[in-house]
Amino acid sequence: MAELTSPSTGPSLPPSLPPRFRSVFSGSAWLTPPTGWFKVEPEAERAWLLVPGTPVIVDAEWNIDRDLFDYTQSSGFLALAPSAAETYAREIVMWCNNLLENDVSWLEAQRAHVIAFEMKRRGRDGMARPISGATWSKFGAAMSPLYAWARGHSLVEYAPLDGSQSMGRFGGRVSRSSDSVHDRDRWVTPSALRLYRDVAFLGRTPVLRDGVWRAGKENYTRSRTDERNAAYLLLTYSTALRRQEVGTLLISELPDLEGDEASLARAVAKFGKQRAWSSLSGGLGATWDYINTMRNAHVKRARARNAYADLSEAIWIVGKRLLSKGKIALIDSAGVEHELQEIDAGKRSRLFTTLRDGLPEPMAVWLTEGGFPLDHRTWDRIFSDANARFARAMGLAGYEGSPIYLSPQSLRFSAALALLLALLRARDQRDGRRAMSHDMSVYAQCFTIVQELLGHASRETTENTYVDPVRNFGSDLSLEHAVEFAEALTNLAQRDARVRDHLTEVQ
Repeated sequence: MAELTSPSTGPSLPPSLPPRFRSVFSGSAWLTPPTGWFKVEPEAERAWLLVPGTPVIVDAEWNIDRDLFDYTQSSGFLALAPSAAETYAREIVMWCNNLLENDVSWLEAQRAHVIAFEMKRRGRDGMARPISGATWSKFGAAMSPLYAWARGHSLVEYAPLDGSQSMGRFGGRVSRSSDSVHDRDRWVTPSALRLYRDVAFLGRTPVLRDGVWRAGKENYTRSRTDERNAAYLLLTYSTALRRQEVGTLLISELPDLEGDEASLARAVAKFGKQRAWSSLSGGLGATWDYINTMRNAHVKRARARNAYADLSEAIWIVGKRLLSKGKIALIDSAGVEHELQEIDAGKRSRLFTTLRDGLPEPMAVWLTEGGFPLDHRTWDRIFSDANARFARAMGLAGYEGSPIYLSPQSLRFSAALALLLALLRARDQRDGRRAMSHDMSVYAQCFTIVQELLGHASRETTENTYVDPVRNFGSDLSLEHAVEFAEALTNLAQRDARVRDHLTEVQ
């Protein structure tokens, strides 16, 4: 194994290790010893023949694991999208950490270790914060190609995974949790969303009124990030942007008014495709309210403790220049221009400026309580915690049904489905139909519009996701009544139990 120097920030390490590496922030805390993964400085990249930006797995002594190093530099792993490579590396880190507790290496793991690990992470051994089936499926997706590669290089005789898996990129099998699809609600109505926001994020106590659960006035808990979280929820619900797309927005990229179009940078969009986006129902207003209140308060506290001074990796933006075809370049303090469309998620977290009010602040919309950019991957953990709070609060209030379980993807799906329903109604009105046609081909243009909104690679992907639920909107449900954004999903919820509406006394 080769000696690896420590990260310059993050966990405390022995002073003998020079701060030459920078650890990657993932979730709510730094990945700490005995295992972590790093982005390596250019000098080390040349020495170890690393592809820049790929993860490096280290052992308890901060030494590179040679086999895992070779795996992360293999052609199959390098073909992964950056977000997938990051997820796979994080799963490998957790797996290695778990095995170390039993003094077992990943090459020695057996099926029993996988079963025990699943019980631990899924909460079947009393774990306080179990993960969902969808999250557990990421483990199989990461481990299957790893062990397929290891078998191909004669490092192991067999993979310690079960046989009920699908084919993966490396010719291995990808584990899928049997309940992964059912762990979150895919579509929610505005009324269900309001209840979830008020209880899970704003800390209001649920009360039963006239047989329907609503948020009461009393707050059972509040935090310094509740307005931020509620604004993110509403903005995602009203734009159908992906977690990374909304989570890496800069203030300068936000439109001023609801309904105005803005450009999504291709560097953070899936498939690297620039597209337009707009907020359809209140999300933008909530975001600006957060910026002008809670976010400003976090920035002021950070300034008061001089937190923005001497940031070695900060890129200070001092101006901007309009390029051809409407493109914009940000100009940093060294005179270097950064085309906005090409600024990726990592660089966005390093952008700071004094252009707004003459004082330093990050350019990112979403900040931590400490006043620094919030890593977009943290939203999964934020929603997981919110789901637990919602279930607990509803249970304490006496609700005995199934609680609402949301993720950023739930909000995206809901926004897209609501827009599609409104488009279908408009098309039927134009064609003189009082009920939806069974021939989905007549709605091809509607699906194309939603495809462009979502940034799907093909219309087929959009149709495969949404044709089934919209059929339930169909022939026996009159479309004469208004089906605007707030009503579309509510009407569909009457026909499709997968669309979560307001919670009632008996579910």
